Amino acid sequence: MPDLIQRPQWPLPPHISAAYSCGYNAEIKAGYGALNLAAHVGDESVSVAANRERLCAQLGLSHQPLWLNQVHGVAVAEVGVDGDEVTADAVVSRQPGVPAAVLTADCLPVLFYAEGDHPVVAAAHAGWRGLAAGVLEQTLEKMAVPSAGVHCWLGPAIGPQAFEVGADVRKAFVADDAGA
Repeated sequence: MPDLIQRPQWPLPPHISAAYSCGYNAEIKAGYGALNLAAHVGDESVSVAANRERLCAQLGLSHQPLWLNQVHGVAVAEVGVDGDEVTADAVVSRQPGVPAAVLTADCLPVLFYAEGDHPVVAAAHAGWRGLAAGVLEQTLEKMAVPSAGVHCWLGPAIGPQAFEVGADVRKAFVADDAGA
């Protein structure tokens, strides 16, 4: 069985780290055969909390991420600015030691970091609806740093071998930009 934590092949400065979970070694309940970290899908809240604690312990985090209620939109939350219950599909953190995190299944997780006088990290949950609507652009805007200094990593996601894009998806992308 694979490890709970995987590290992306992404050159990061020593004070920034990135990780993703493959969902193994979890508190497993009927119907949830993986590391469910989402509180909004009907799993037992005790199991979700245990999985979140297990993940944070394995990552050596002293702070829990701001867990988002993700809705395939473009809203971007900010750690320390927004409250604990936030509906958004991306999050920005400017606070050292406080992670930016998103949950994905088949959607694309995108991680960002920017160096400079005020380092910032971000994570975006980018399903096709969010991508078409501009969740990545909104994340960059919320980071409020020159885009030339931003580094990104595209995480594991569904691919063409397992997913066929329909006409409705294509239409969503070309509606605003025929070149898309």
